[in-house]
Amino acid sequence: MAKSVVRLMLEEKVDLVIGSHDSAVRQAVEATVKGKVPYIYTPVYEGGDCTANLYCLGETPPQQIKPSIEFMMKEKGAKSFYLIGNDYVWARNSNEAAKSYIAAGGGTIAGEEYVPLGAPNRFEEIVTRIKGAKPDVVLITVIGADNVNFNRAFASFGLDKDITRLAFLLEENTLQGIGAESSGNLYSCMAYFANVGSEANQKFKAAMKAKFGDKVPQLSTLGADAYAGVHCAKALVDKAGSTEAAAVAAASQGLTFATAGGTATMTGRHVDKDMYLAMCKGAEFEVVKTFEKVASGQSCPV
Repeated sequence: MAKSVVRLMLEEKVDLVIGSHDSAVRQAVEATVKGKVPYIYTPVYEGGDCTANLYCLGETPPQQIKPSIEFMMKEKGAKSFYLIGNDYVWARNSNEAAKSYIAAGGGTIAGEEYVPLGAPNRFEEIVTRIKGAKPDVVLITVIGADNVNFNRAFASFGLDKDITRLAFLLEENTLQGIGAESSGNLYSCMAYFANVGSEANQKFKAAMKAKFGDKVPQLSTLGADAYAGVHCAKALVDKAGSTEAAAVAAASQGLTFATAGGTATMTGRHVDKDMYLAMCKGAEFEVVKTFEKVASGQSCPV
């Protein structure tokens, strides 16, 4: 990925980069771009990155993890948590934040494990250890196929009957892979779900349907964030009048742009946003709690 960005910068003379990929790739791209062009990073991320000329649109731990853990502790009486993640920056840093929120609420960590990113991981041994630890909640920061395989293994042990799962990168496509038979007592907290009933989202879905008809893809947070990234890029360049770093940075403060969920405002190169805690109902999400206008908790200089 980083090599592709170098080629685009040197040969194609690109003026701006929009990225939807994991945090490990983001760090490699940052090292390549070195602030020479604006870099808009769209998905959920671990926070804390104020690299020059970087603009982050995704959910941060204060927006996503803090309110959902507090909900689990206050509304469901959860006290003990087991953390399972992929072994890379997003999962590890997100779980460090999660542990601080759990400690603040008087909770405990029953276990913490990481599996290699991109490997053909199996989860039977980990699920056996979770079964023995008997936590109230399992926090899930594995992604993609690992998210599917872990949750299938978890449910195959029958643990979904008694242990709540809370995932931080679980969207519609991954839930389809997990399947209705493995989604009991499983929650996700994101800034976008396709069935959010807001007026803005209904208009967005209607526009997608009108444009693509029966070929419209399954909407999810990843696609919605990429859509926001394009609109953010246009708004940045239009307001700055160029792609020059200082001008773009200055233009970012208070910038407004369109997203699937409505108009977003950028502050400190991050975005405050509404968050949704959703429970899986078969192979669909049902929003059970809305956290309005949650601050990113990040304040990067401009």
